[in-house]
Amino acid sequence: MAGAAGEAVELPDQEDFEAPLPSLFHHLVELRAALVRPRYLMLKRNEPYRYALPVPTQKRLGELRYAATGQRLKSERLKSIQPPRKPRSGERVESSRSLPEVYRREGLPHPKRTFTLSAGERRMLTDKRLVDFYETIQHPQRRIRRTHKAETSHTTDAAPDQPPTGGES
Repeated sequence: MAGAAGEAVELPDQEDFEAPLPSLFHHLVELRAALVRPRYLMLKRNEPYRYALPVPTQKRLGELRYAATGQRLKSERLKSIQPPRKPRSGERVESSRSLPEVYRREGLPHPKRTFTLSAGERRMLTDKRLVDFYETIQHPQRRIRRTHKAETSHTTDAAPDQPPTGGES
């Protein structure tokens, strides 16, 4: 093989040369398997993803249904659940459906409840401290949100006639 100036360049022997590509390729294959295996099992067992956030899932499934069929779901009133407290001025109550309700409305299978999960999956939820999250998405939620940003006064230590010193040189 010729170098930049036309001189011969000697390549290292194959056994002396450790390329990072085989190890990188091996990690990519493992990553692909880790990402594909749960999806394959969900399709095989006809199970929806049971850790999805209900609000974005409802939005995405609705967009997908509308793109595929041109139909929207009729609005249904949520079951009455009380917000954590009465909203104050500048706040509003947001309601969200439970994940099983989102899937039911879209005609998808019901996700498993905590007590029907395998022992390994329950152990994983416990180890990662996700049991409360999993239980929360199984029920409708009401949250209080601010409708606008609160006014904050910006004060600086510099005198009013001098520009603030922000590290500019």
